[in-house]
Amino acid sequence: MEFEQFNVSLKLVPCPHLECRNIGFLIQHGRLMGMPENLHESQLSYRGHRYFCSNKKNRKGCGHTFSILWADCLRGFSVRAKTLSVALSRLVVMRDSKSSVSRTISFSRSTLQRWWRHFKKNQNRLRVILCRICDPPTLPSGASSLLELWEHLKTVCTDGLCLVSNFQLQFQKSFF
Repeated sequence: MEFEQFNVSLKLVPCPHLECRNIGFLIQHGRLMGMPENLHESQLSYRGHRYFCSNKKNRKGCGHTFSILWADCLRGFSVRAKTLSVALSRLVVMRDSKSSVSRTISFSRSTLQRWWRHFKKNQNRLRVILCRICDPPTLPSGASSLLELWEHLKTVCTDGLCLVSNFQLQFQKSFF
C-alpha cells in the first residue's frame, strides 16, 4: 500500500541524492529482487522497488538510482523480518536453545548464531533509537540486557505482531 501511495506522488518527490534534490524526475525503474528465504526455491523473491532520477532527453535529473525495501525485508539478509522476530523472541524471551530454534524456523544453527551476533552487536544503536521515544521498561533485577531491549521494542513498536518490521517501518532504519 505504501508503495502505491508513493508511486502516485512520485513526480512530487525530490530525488534523495544530495547533489540533485530536483523534483519531478523520478520514475519507477523496476523491482528489487533478492534471494528467497527458503533456499530450496529457485525463483528470486520480490523485496522492494528501484527508482531512477531521469536524466534522459534533456531532463535535469542526476541519473542515479535508489531502492526502497519492503518493511519485512532486511538489507543484506535473505531472512524475512517475521522469521527473525520469531527466532529472536524464542531466544530472548523463552530462552530456547539455538539448536531447537534453528530446527523450528528451518535455518541452520550457524545462520541463527550470525543473527544473534548481529542483534547483540547492534543493541546499543537500537537502544539509542528507542530511547528517543520512551524510557526502557522496568524489569526485575537480574533480567538480561537483551530481554530489556526486547521489551523496550515491544513497548515502542506496538502495531502488529512483527517487531522487526514495525521497527523498520516506524524509524525508517534497518534493524541490523
